[in-house]
Amino acid sequence: MARGWKALSLGAVWTALGLFFTAQTYLNYTYTEQPISWAQAAGIGMSEWYLWALLSPVAWLLARRLPFTRKRWWWSLLVHLPVTLVLTLLKIAAHLSIVGAMGIPQLRRAGMETLNVSLLTCWMIVGAAHALYQAGESRPAPRDGPATRDAAVPGPARSAA
Repeated sequence: MARGWKALSLGAVWTALGLFFTAQTYLNYTYTEQPISWAQAAGIGMSEWYLWALLSPVAWLLARRLPFTRKRWWWSLLVHLPVTLVLTLLKIAAHLSIVGAMGIPQLRRAGMETLNVSLLTCWMIVGAAHALYQAGESRPAPRDGPATRDAAVPGPARSAA
């Protein structure tokens, strides 16, 4: 049941980001010579963030396999840099294909002109993955309850009284 809530929560986060950027896209196009409908803006905003949702497991896996530690941060960085660049380029190419297939006119900043923002977004996903992974690693181990402690102690049996 916990996995279901986790998946639902992640879906809600990606959807909220998509809706926020849908509104921003709608307003950006409103002030141009090519205004678009709310549905077209939703196509742009939601596809952008759902693509990140599809690509983010790679970043999460990378964060688990190659965390940034004091001793090996340079090795992690050497792997993370090209992987995040490839993920970003894949996202941009897929997004341009989706928007092109929808017949939405291009805003003045699209495609490779958004590489810096898309790369920053990818690194934010990697950073969130690292932070959550490190937080999970730093949790104290669960302590044994009284029943477990009593069972492990040799000696006479303890009464329930």
